[in-house]
Amino acid sequence: MIDWISNNKEWLFGGVGVAVVAFVSTALWRNVSVVCVASKLSRSCASYLPNFLLRRLFKPLSLETLVNIDLRPRGDSINMNLGELPAAKIWLQIINHSPFDIELANMTVELWCGAATVDLSRVESISIKAHSTNNDVLVKGALTGEQAEYCSRLTEGDYLGIRINASFKSPFASFSKDTGQMECLHVRTLNKREAIV
Repeated sequence: MIDWISNNKEWLFGGVGVAVVAFVSTALWRNVSVVCVASKLSRSCASYLPNFLLRRLFKPLSLETLVNIDLRPRGDSINMNLGELPAAKIWLQIINHSPFDIELANMTVELWCGAATVDLSRVESISIKAHSTNNDVLVKGALTGEQAEYCSRLTEGDYLGIRINASFKSPFASFSKDTGQMECLHVRTLNKREAIV
């Protein structure tokens, strides 16, 4: 082997050899990335890789695509109490398809009820295990009296929508997720206010 290297050192360390090594290492790099994302064993695979390699394999954009946020599928996910102390609660579901445990750092939610916009936020961090779903993410906030009065007058035909923006931390990078505008919502309202005549 040593004789072969000494006889071929000009070729091996010249332009052609460097090109072959670069091509082979790029092919291996892509295969490791595909295996780490697609395989159910990806968590153990990724745990052996150093952080500088994980940063190259999992860019923030690819991490964002591996996390889904939606309304919790069971029960009433959006509740609005329009009584004396008006408030809104939204139960969310976060699905982590990545091979890493991630942490929800903070979250803001815009809830559109007709022409009124209700801003809610969550600042308490929560951990979501690799390849798991958390159905118990609660976002809540207070409504103003004007918002409560307006929401009390909403009818079936009025527009309801939601937009969620969340910031996450992985073991090696931070990233954010924006759901965009989500429609076709059902909002459960309690203690509707009487219209002032």
